[in-house]
Amino acid sequence: MLMFIGASPGSTGGGIKTTSFALLLLMIWNRLKGQEQVNVYDRTIPGEVLTRTIAIIFASAFSVTLITSILLLLGGAGDLPPGESRHFFVEYLFETVSAFGNVGLSMGITPTLSTGQKLAIILTMFAGRIGPLTLAFSWYSPKKGLTYAEESVMVG
Repeated sequence: MLMFIGASPGSTGGGIKTTSFALLLLMIWNRLKGQEQVNVYDRTIPGEVLTRTIAIIFASAFSVTLITSILLLLGGAGDLPPGESRHFFVEYLFETVSAFGNVGLSMGITPTLSTGQKLAIILTMFAGRIGPLTLAFSWYSPKKGLTYAEESVMVG
């Protein structure tokens, strides 16, 4: 859990930021109290920031789940009996969350990963460092036309 939460804003750590996690907890707390807005230290957090926070946490959890699934699909445990291969899930999940948070911890299975699995871990490290939403927005380019300066014309 601590690897997934990551570092504070402005640092070089990956994962979701501590402020995002704190806003999520504040949002849950205020909803349980029946308040629509999130108020903290006599300030109200804008709804746009809360929406972005939820999107960041959801995208992060989805990407960790997706990469763990890819590691499981590309893994070489197909010929092992279920009793011996079920521990791969915990190892792959640990590797994925560690890569997403740019922590550097490993359960020692990284050298045994296939090339596809290593590429998935590399992409997870990159996405965890810059953030999954930033990565998604970098691929999205809205088509905008030119807008010229307006000029009023006297008519009549």
